[in-house]
Amino acid sequence: MKAREVMAWLEDREPETGTEEGFKFGDQEAEVAGVLVCWMPTVAALEQAIAERCNLVICHETLFFPQSAPIDGERCWRTNRLRMQLMHQGGMVVYRAHGKLDRLCVFEDFAAGLGLDAVHSGEGHARVFLLPPTRLAALARRAMQITGMPVVRVTGDLERQVTRVGLPWGGLGLFVNIGFMQRLVENGAEAGICGETDEYAMRFAEDAGLALIETSHAACENIGLRRFAAMLREGCPGIKVIFHESGPGWRTLQ
Repeated sequence: MKAREVMAWLEDREPETGTEEGFKFGDQEAEVAGVLVCWMPTVAALEQAIAERCNLVICHETLFFPQSAPIDGERCWRTNRLRMQLMHQGGMVVYRAHGKLDRLCVFEDFAAGLGLDAVHSGEGHARVFLLPPTRLAALARRAMQITGMPVVRVTGDLERQVTRVGLPWGGLGLFVNIGFMQRLVENGAEAGICGETDEYAMRFAEDAGLALIETSHAACENIGLRRFAAMLREGCPGIKVIFHESGPGWRTLQ
């Protein structure tokens, strides 16, 4: 099965393709020996692809920095150079599926993992979910449990009782996406469970009366990406599909 044929399976299910998506490296006519699904094609992920003899990598986040295709001096940046070396070494084809996987499974699986299904208001990804009165601290522990995070950051009173929760998953809790958080506020959210956030966004949330729980960008999206790997395994029988688990990009020190 060729790389383009494997990816046609996804494109048939999610035909809308963003400008940041599609084949980013390698020959889409290559025969697929194995597929590695990952949050980001980091050096660790690409090394696993080589070890597992997977020559098709399906990633959710960017392949190069600061954009999908490095230009001029960016090609010699250590991060970009190492990734290119490993992809050449493994004869890889890389396809980025960003919004496609957000729509197919990432958002919905994050909500389902948290046990959120009753909608208070809003549509699409800006839905605000209902839950029984729950202490913010207990909600934070639930988020830790389903994402596997050892710690989370919380903005707001840990004793506060909340009943309406929005999900600025991935990077939608960052200040650059503050408009999304404002939509959640307008839709009545009392708390938001984020992928990642920053202090500007925390200050916005604090003054807007919105409690925030930060997990990690990768951890909250791994849930859906793991299921996507299983879906692809079922949809393309006979091809090995493995999932690379991306942990948070930081550690804590006390």
